[in-house]
Amino acid sequence: MGHEYCGIVEEVGSEVKHIKPGQFVVGSFFASDNTCPNCQFGYQSSCMHRERVGGAQAPLLRVPLADGTLVATPGVPSDDLIPSLLTTSDVLGTGWFAADAANVKPGSTVVVVGDGAVGLLGVLSARQMRAERIIAISRNASRQKLAREFGAALALRGILPPGRLDVRLVGARPDPDCRPRIRRPWHPHQRRLPRHDQDANGAVDDRR
Repeated sequence: MGHEYCGIVEEVGSEVKHIKPGQFVVGSFFASDNTCPNCQFGYQSSCMHRERVGGAQAPLLRVPLADGTLVATPGVPSDDLIPSLLTTSDVLGTGWFAADAANVKPGSTVVVVGDGAVGLLGVLSARQMRAERIIAISRNASRQKLAREFGAALALRGILPPGRLDVRLVGARPDPDCRPRIRRPWHPHQRRLPRHDQDANGAVDDRR
């Protein structure tokens, strides 16, 4: 807990060149220099010099590698916008990264497996990337409703007991364009899936 944060910069260290006191900034739960090879390829969470950031419930937070980690907004946002900006610190960034890694393009058909915060924001991200049809896999009626509000054309109810992933739904291809799939692995059973059952984007495909 405490790894999502945004706020106004109070002071900066002597080596910080781009972030200034008084700016409103949003940060990531992993501090990164944004200059190493991994960062340059777009994998800032795998920065060669990364540091975990936590404890953001406190009134003040020290953020290492500030120039690479913090993103300043054009100005200080209004209070009603701050909760939305806070989501970019973790769940929205993760959902967007998943959609980007799945190579979502305008006109794509996308399947999003999971209806948690990241999955729902994966739906929203795919819509922003102009996917033509988005299918959400969900077991929860209220989250199915949210998925539809965020842009899902279909919200299919999962058919297996909680804690298990129905890979048949992930691998199903209702039309030739159904290529991008968004999945954020988090369940231990999912992590143990054989490598050959995952495609280049980490999505499960059981066509074999």
